[in-house]
Amino acid sequence: GGGTGGTAGSAGTGGGAGTAGSAGTAGAAGSDGGPPDSGVTCEDQKPDAATMVTVAPSGTDGASCGAPGSPCKTIKQGLAVTAASSTKNTVVVAAANYAEDGLVVPAGVTLQGGWTYESQWQHLCTADALTKTIVRPATDNATFRLVDLGGTARIETLSIQSRSSAAKTGESLYGVFATGATTKVVLDHVSITLANAGGGSNGSTGSGGGNPVSICTPAGGTNGQNGSAGGGAPKGSYTAAGYQPASGASGGTATAGQNGTPGGAHTCQPCSVPKGSPCGCGSSIADSCGQDGKPGCGGGPGGPGGPGTGGGSAIGVFLWDADLTILDSSVKSGNGGKGGSGASGGTGATGSAGALGNLGFECLYCSMTPPPTPICVGAPHQGSGGTPGGKGGTGGTGGPGGGGAGGDSYAVYKGGSASATVTTTTLTPGSAGPAGGGTQPGAAGTAAAQN
Repeated sequence: GGGTGGTAGSAGTGGGAGTAGSAGTAGAAGSDGGPPDSGVTCEDQKPDAATMVTVAPSGTDGASCGAPGSPCKTIKQGLAVTAASSTKNTVVVAAANYAEDGLVVPAGVTLQGGWTYESQWQHLCTADALTKTIVRPATDNATFRLVDLGGTARIETLSIQSRSSAAKTGESLYGVFATGATTKVVLDHVSITLANAGGGSNGSTGSGGGNPVSICTPAGGTNGQNGSAGGGAPKGSYTAAGYQPASGASGGTATAGQNGTPGGAHTCQPCSVPKGSPCGCGSSIADSCGQDGKPGCGGGPGGPGGPGTGGGSAIGVFLWDADLTILDSSVKSGNGGKGGSGASGGTGATGSAGALGNLGFECLYCSMTPPPTPICVGAPHQGSGGTPGGKGGTGGTGGPGGGGAGGDSYAVYKGGSASATVTTTTLTPGSAGPAGGGTQPGAAGTAAAQN
């Protein structure tokens, strides 16, 4: 309100005019009213038959399933019915455990959990509603595969898990696998939980060297050279197809042992007749000659050791060129798989010992004394064999194989031109996959909330 006026001056002297009071401040404007009450609580919401397709374990799959009173049995069929409709854009899924392969949410479609169905539909509105509907693959390594969608797929209020069986050797696991520049994914109030990725396999031990041959040409008799160690695997790589595990290298090839040194020389003895023949001096036969001593033969080399293969990666949301928006959610990835260990090379075979040369045949001299009847005289004799050659060398040991690389663990992995907007969401990676052992170990994996 206005201030009070000044007091009048006393008579005769004419006082000055009083000052005016200051104006009062205006009141604040009133706030806008709230939205009108719809009259329907969250719990009282029902599926809209015009825009929604329903799914419940008690339902039956068919081309026309999905009305509130006749739900489809599987999520896959519910998505198919929705994709074939020009008016339906939401698949409502009743609380249950679903194990299905090949789940693709089309562009413009919302997959929504958080409902129950027992002859009547009820919307779950508590904070734990997302835990009531669990979706996992039966055999696939990814729960959802969203490739080149050409729009936005939305998943709400459900739990995404990996399959119940353990990962195979070197297998990677994904909760949501999204690729392509036209693919956009919105995850709202979801929980993603993955098991551990598959470990790599250990290499096979190299085979033992082959036994020496029985006849060989002489050489120096030295042992064979061992094979070199195979290199450990570098880190695995990523493409639009997902994570590619990295294996170590095979061990190097060994060499055979050398054949032994030459044996001693043989001798010859002149002969007239073979031992046991009737005497007759008409002609002499060839000399009886032994053989040179024989060298030992080299042992075969051991086979190279096999490499360890790489472990798989566990990735909650894999993106390649795709766009992700995730809010009010949690993503917990499993551990990366351990790399397989490289194996030892095979042992080379021992070389054989040298051997005496063979003796010549036994023979006698023939004499005409006293003539004219020839007689065989002298002790039987023969050419001698040479002294044994040197022992063959032992074959070299095959080189050991290199270790495989450990797999990664990411809650969210972004490759290519992918982007991710994460709001009020917990991202928890597992442990990085350990490197595969060996003389040359592989690289260890990486663990991070996102890259």
